[in-house]
Order: sequence, then C-alpha cells, then structure tokens
Amino acid sequence: KKALEDTEMPKRKPGRPKGSKNKKTLEREALLAAPPKRGRGRPKGSKNKSTLEREKREAQEKKSSKPL
Repeated sequence: KKALEDTEMPKRKPGRPKGSKNKKTLEREALLAAPPKRGRGRPKGSKNKSTLEREKREAQEKKSSKPL
C-alpha cells in the first residue's frame, strides 16, 4: 500500500517555486508601490484660515445683495 501512495504524489523539484519572491524583492516592490512622500509646505489645493474666512464673507455678501 505504501509504495502505491508514494508513486501517486508528484515529486517536487529542487529550488524556489515559480512566482515566489525572496524578502529583498518583496521589500523593493513595496517601496516602489508606496505613494510618493509629500514635500514641505501646504498641500496643493488646501486653503489657509484667512482665505476660508474671506470666501465665507464674500459668499454672505453675495447672498445678501441678491434682490428677490
């Protein structure tokens, strides 16, 4: 019985299985896939407090000056 069971299982070949990666490759790919780090200063498109206040004030003035 044992001899038959052993022959049914395919033998594994030596070496790393196809498609598997070592630790260094995984680390390198993780670094490449990471989003780029932001530079100094305020992010593009964000506004500071004074700009937000000014826009809010302008919106209120525009709203109050509209005739009914």
